[in-house]
Amino acid sequence: MTTLLSKKAKAITFPIDLGNGIFLDKILITPNEAKILLGNSIGNRKLNKPLLESLERAMLNGEYNDRLFDPIRITPDHELADGHHRLTAMANTETSHESLILSGYDFEDFIAMDQNKARTNADTLYLLGKEHYNYRAGVARWMYRFLRYETSQGNHRYSISNPLSVAIDSHLNESDEGLDAIKYFQETVSKMLKLPIAPSVALILLHRSIDSKACVDFWEGLALGKDNALINDGDPRKTIRHKIEVELSKKGTFSNPTREMMWTEDTMITSIHYAFKKFTNKEDLHSITLRKKSHAVIWSELNQLARRNFPKINAEVNRYV
Repeated sequence: MTTLLSKKAKAITFPIDLGNGIFLDKILITPNEAKILLGNSIGNRKLNKPLLESLERAMLNGEYNDRLFDPIRITPDHELADGHHRLTAMANTETSHESLILSGYDFEDFIAMDQNKARTNADTLYLLGKEHYNYRAGVARWMYRFLRYETSQGNHRYSISNPLSVAIDSHLNESDEGLDAIKYFQETVSKMLKLPIAPSVALILLHRSIDSKACVDFWEGLALGKDNALINDGDPRKTIRHKIEVELSKKGTFSNPTREMMWTEDTMITSIHYAFKKFTNKEDLHSITLRKKSHAVIWSELNQLARRNFPKINAEVNRYV
C-alpha cells in the first residue's frame, strides 16, 4: 500500500480523502473567493496589522509563497475557521494564490487544534542538534526585528516562523559568527553586566559587521568598566555602563519591567547603539536619555545598518514574509 510516508510516494494527488468526511485539497483562491470565505467567517481573532501588511507586500511584489505549512480551515457548513490573514491579504491586494484547504472538521475540532502547543524556534534548533539553541532562536528573532524595523511598540510578540529562524541562524553561523558571539558574550559581558543575552548578541554581531575592532574595544571596555584604563570621563563606554548599572539596581527585569524600571530591551538596545555611535565617532558622552523620537530614529538606523551589512539574511527575510 502506498502512503504519504512511503519512500515510493513521489507525488501527492489532491484532493486527499482523510476519512470521516475530512479532505485536504490544494486550490487556487481568487480575490472574489477569498471575500466569499471571509463573509462566512466564524471564530476570527483580531487581525494583526503588521502581519497583514507584510503578507500584502509579499503578494504585491510576487514574493508570497504559501509553502503549504498551515492549511486554511473550513467547516462542513463552509464556514471559515482559520486563514483570515491570508484571505484578507488576497482580497485587499486583488491577487490569486494557491493554498491548502482542510475541510470537514467541526468548529469544535478546530478549537481543540488551536490548543495544541506549536513547536517553537528553539525546539526546531534543538532537533537540528544546535548548541545553545535557546540563545540562537532569540538572536534570530532579534536579527529579524532589526531587518524588519519592528519594535515592541504595539507588537509585543514579534514571532517569526521556524523555517525563517533556521535560515537566519544558518547564515549567522556560516563561519560560526553567531556561536562565537554567544560564547564571547558569556565569557566577558555576562560576567560583569546582567544584560539579556539574545538582543545583546544580535547587537554585537551588527557592531562587528560595521567595525570589528571598534566592536571589540567598545564591548570589552563596557564589560571591564572602571578597571579599564581607557575609560575616562566623557567616554561613551563609561556613560552607558553607568546607565546599565543604574537601571539594573532598580526593581524588575528587562523581560518584566516595573514602574520603577521602564528601561525595556528595546530602549536598552538603542541606548547601547547610541553609545557605540559616539564611541566610533570619538565623541564625548556624559549622559543618556533617549526620548521616544530619538528611540525611533535609532531603530530606523539599526534597520538600515542590518540590511546593508547582512544582505543574505535580508534576502531570506524578504523571501519568507
